[in-house]
Amino acid sequence: MATLTVKPQRIGARAGFTLIEIVVVIVIVGIILGMMTVNLRPNDSQTLKEEAKRLALLLEMTQEEAITTGQPFGWTFTSGGEYHFWNLDDKGEWKRLQDDEFFHDGSLDNRVRLTALKSGGADLKTDDRLVFPPAGNITPFEITLVMNKQFAELGANAIGKISVNFGTY
Repeated sequence: MATLTVKPQRIGARAGFTLIEIVVVIVIVGIILGMMTVNLRPNDSQTLKEEAKRLALLLEMTQEEAITTGQPFGWTFTSGGEYHFWNLDDKGEWKRLQDDEFFHDGSLDNRVRLTALKSGGADLKTDDRLVFPPAGNITPFEITLVMNKQFAELGANAIGKISVNFGTY
């Protein structure tokens, strides 16, 4: 024969969590989310390296496109950190590329500044064009990017190979 056992319960006892337990869980979740946010946000050094490498790749692609298409390409920058790509048309006029998949207007991270651009040893000013001829022989250039106390120097040799060096002030 089976017996039924009933456990006595305290009067007024409830199932659930106390306020203290809920507060502890919320604090722990907050700490974990705070640590994740700090780790997900790139530091200045990472941001500068990513921007310098991205710009170097874009400029190498510009050189390759000039060689492949047989048309000169150009690159200009503005004081606001924006840059533009150009193509020399059949009439000998520079046309800004805006609808191209790769060579369209862009900008640096707003914390990164382009502080120097030299081509053939001469300083280029804002909106001066850096030219990539179709023959593949470019005038060597140097670009300096700065973010806080760190810098990145992009240097291109006569065949368009771009090197990137990083440092701090």
